[in-house]
Amino acid sequence: MIADTLYAKYILERDGQNIIEDGDGFIIYKVSGAECFIVEMFVNKEARRAGHGRSLIERLASLVPECTIMTANIWPHKPGSSDALLGALRVGFEVKRADAGVLLIAKDLMEV
Repeated sequence: MIADTLYAKYILERDGQNIIEDGDGFIIYKVSGAECFIVEMFVNKEARRAGHGRSLIERLASLVPECTIMTANIWPHKPGSSDALLGALRVGFEVKRADAGVLLIAKDLMEV
């Protein structure tokens, strides 16, 4: 986890969010009780379809063991959303709700 960069300090102070980042991607997340909400996630084009997104998700789950459910929103009208949804489904997320142009996806970490 990158916790000592200026950006990581900024998002933690501003919004209470944390970041996991490496050379190929990042996840910005917020923990609320047993829920780990993914605020943003990005994987470089070169690392996509090579399991790097799955690796970031697994790192997040291992760093925050109190989380039993991981959630995120996907906006279908935004560029890249189809690939994001397909990637999320491949790593065990399910669409839980569609409302006002936003999909809520979730992964039960207790089933892993």
